[in-house]
Amino acid sequence: MKVDVVMPAYNEGQRIAATLGSLRNEPWINSIYVIDDGSTDDTYTRASGIADYVFRFPVNQGKAAAAITGLRQTKHDYVMLLDADLEETAVEAVKLLNPLRRGEADIVLASFSNTVEKKGFGFMKRRASRVISSHFGIYLSSPLSGQRVFHRKWLSVLSEDVGHCRYGFEMACNFDLLSHGAVIKEVDTGMKHNGYGKTVAGFLHRSRQWYEMERVLWQRTSGSLQ
Repeated sequence: MKVDVVMPAYNEGQRIAATLGSLRNEPWINSIYVIDDGSTDDTYTRASGIADYVFRFPVNQGKAAAAITGLRQTKHDYVMLLDADLEETAVEAVKLLNPLRRGEADIVLASFSNTVEKKGFGFMKRRASRVISSHFGIYLSSPLSGQRVFHRKWLSVLSEDVGHCRYGFEMACNFDLLSHGAVIKEVDTGMKHNGYGKTVAGFLHRSRQWYEMERVLWQRTSGSLQ
């Protein structure tokens, strides 16, 4: 089993080369697609020397738009979304393929260690887990994970608005996929990403994420969200 990797990126010039470099010669990867979401640093330049395909938005449009743009460019049956800031730990993504090979799941998410949550407060993740459990009767420990793999046939069940969900992208996908009967499984990995921590920038970032996630949840539940 081989996959096309899609990597949305915004101002990740300091980390994207290490992330891509760790994946460049992995035998389970067909092609790597980077979508530079209007970065103001050298993300595009650094990615261009390593990734197979690099696309650049003239202005920032949000993670969802970048992800959907990349997914639509892929050519093979299996696609994987990865964040650009994983650096050398990106190679852990190979673990996500095992449940697909065994036919145990339709979509596989990467679960991060608890050390990642300590960089923030984890309240968004707990909120997302609780809502999914309430609506679908399953528990996901990392429902907001940007690291996920699935067969491209599942792209057809995503709602038309998913590309406009910005930071609500992962939850929009979860709801759309689960609503159409997809089986989601999580795999523990040793991946690490660049958390904002308990800083002013971190609070602002999480506030934007919170707003977008709640907007998606409200839309997906027709206002019945509790």
